[in-house]
Amino acid sequence: MSFSEHFVNNNGVSIHCLEYHKNNAQTPLIFIPGATNSADDIAQDLDGVLTRYHIIISLRGRGKSQAPEKGYTLENQASDVVAVINYLQLTSCILFGHSVGVPIAIQAAVALVPKVTAIILGDYAPCYPAFDKSWASRTKKAHPELNDALLNGLVADSEFINLVPSLKNLNLPVLLLKAGQKNSAFPVEAIPSFQNAITKGVVDIMTDRDHDLFSPSAHKLVERLEVFIEKISAQTT
Repeated sequence: MSFSEHFVNNNGVSIHCLEYHKNNAQTPLIFIPGATNSADDIAQDLDGVLTRYHIIISLRGRGKSQAPEKGYTLENQASDVVAVINYLQLTSCILFGHSVGVPIAIQAAVALVPKVTAIILGDYAPCYPAFDKSWASRTKKAHPELNDALLNGLVADSEFINLVPSLKNLNLPVLLLKAGQKNSAFPVEAIPSFQNAITKGVVDIMTDRDHDLFSPSAHKLVERLEVFIEKISAQTT
């Protein structure tokens, strides 16, 4: 499999990313993992199924990226995405945020206009959560390998932010990939509000998936992504 590994300097913070299939002449798909996942986690989940040009980012504090003691606001994390895209000199891209990566993707898109051509929301609402100490404690217990600076920084710097206005103002094609199982992080009753607010939004419910859209196999997820990308590509040609 053709891939390259990069470490990007974002104002003194080293951000790790994986770049796959660069030689494919396609608009690159940028993966932005959730609150604690890394580029290596997503690469393992994809398991080589996706053959289009794509980049997977480890945000600060995750995976091989540097974990500063402070600087974990929504804007700080979104700046990691911006730094990678600028470093790779991409002129256009599609952002795919999974879980808490959704609001980070939206915030990054605001800073990247007009490079972003579409946004994919992976089973999460367009809002950034307020992390608290109990969340950090539960998460550390479940995943003791996680960096304390990440968890403490997310708690210290987080606040609830509604990103629906930002997403609406971007006026981009949006795909909401919603899990169909009980632990979906996007409430089914919120779908009508999403559709009313985002005129270019499309909802695709993956009935056999839980919040981890990649499992048990990434094949179905990749199929859904390719259908959406091909559709918006046809509309712009």
